[in-house]
Amino acid sequence: MKRSSFTLVETVIVFAIVLLVITLTSPSLTRSRQSAAERQFFTRLKSCWELETNRARNEHRRMSIFTNDQQMIIGNKVVKMPATLSAPDFAVLNVYDDGFTSPHTRVFYSKVDRSRYVVKIQMGWGGYRVEKINGW
Repeated sequence: MKRSSFTLVETVIVFAIVLLVITLTSPSLTRSRQSAAERQFFTRLKSCWELETNRARNEHRRMSIFTNDQQMIIGNKVVKMPATLSAPDFAVLNVYDDGFTSPHTRVFYSKVDRSRYVVKIQMGWGGYRVEKINGW
């Protein structure tokens, strides 16, 4: 009686094909996860930024924003930066007790796709805009 089953050679070939597919797709999955982490960071940054500038305005107290290692400190909030982002020249920003700040431009560098995120901080109410620029 003949049994239908995989032979050892067929099993090795299937494993080789699966390994090849995983090897080819792994870098793109890692890259997309890193890009998603960067987008999530900017979303958290915006949320904390708005919360702390409103708090500074309502409680009439001054607030500072700066980077420390791989995190941003916004008033009392800490936002962890992904390892793929760096902000080497991010000087301290001050939000005054009326919630206003002077205009600034700060740059984050991404190692994922070698792009820059330019954060343009506007006067009045401390709003800002993020622009992604490809290439350093």
